[in-house]
Amino acid sequence: MADQQIANITSEMRNARRQYGETIHRQFEDWKLTNSEQHVAMLLLKGLSFNEIAAVRDTREKTVRQQASTIYAKSGVDGRHAFAAWFLEEFITEEPNSAAA
Repeated sequence: MADQQIANITSEMRNARRQYGETIHRQFEDWKLTNSEQHVAMLLLKGLSFNEIAAVRDTREKTVRQQASTIYAKSGVDGRHAFAAWFLEEFITEEPNSAAA
């Protein structure tokens, strides 16, 4: 019984992850991010630093910073934290004060 419940939860989590990835990709397309910008944007969402992204992409940190600025401009946010928060808002379903009421 417990093994089946774990399997069901694992399956649900995989499905949710896939759907979330598709949602992120569609949003990148809506913002008209280039393939390079989409790759950088995903690495930003995963929490990599500019230096780490530059190493992964075999480019200069300055290039990554410029791409990040373009990503923020196209998405209408003012930085990395706002960019990540934009995607998290989809999962926030109630106001913080309503949980305390």
